[in-house]
Amino acid sequence: MKIKSLFTISICLLLTTGCWDENLMKNAILIQTVTFDQTEEGEFLFGITIPAFKRTSMESGQETSEILSTVAQTPRDGRMKLNTEIPGNLDSSKNKLVLFGEQFAEGDIYPPLDVIWRDPRSSLSAKLAVVKGKAIDTLSIKPKVE
Repeated sequence: MKIKSLFTISICLLLTTGCWDENLMKNAILIQTVTFDQTEEGEFLFGITIPAFKRTSMESGQETSEILSTVAQTPRDGRMKLNTEIPGNLDSSKNKLVLFGEQFAEGDIYPPLDVIWRDPRSSLSAKLAVVKGKAIDTLSIKPKVE
């Protein structure tokens, strides 16, 4: 009986060890804002902002935002295209804002939201907003006060 329980415990320990689904933050590029627009051809214009750090000599550095965009058939396709353009993996866990362009919001906004909601690492507390004109244009607005 003792050998049987020892064998069972050792099999359980062998099967429960490992970190097969780890996601290292050193490889992650955090998305701050996501935009969805529609082109004249009916395709998606997908845009994101990611943090970019500019370091000067011996100082702590300055944080800015880099704007990336792509035209794609679907929101998921747009995200995959942008993921191939950057060194690292896009991570939307810290996303704070989802912007929809006025023309895009007149249609169905649920398919792009479905892409966001089905990603287990996505931030469900991101604020949704509809802007006049194209949403990607609002990403280039510089604040007067930091």
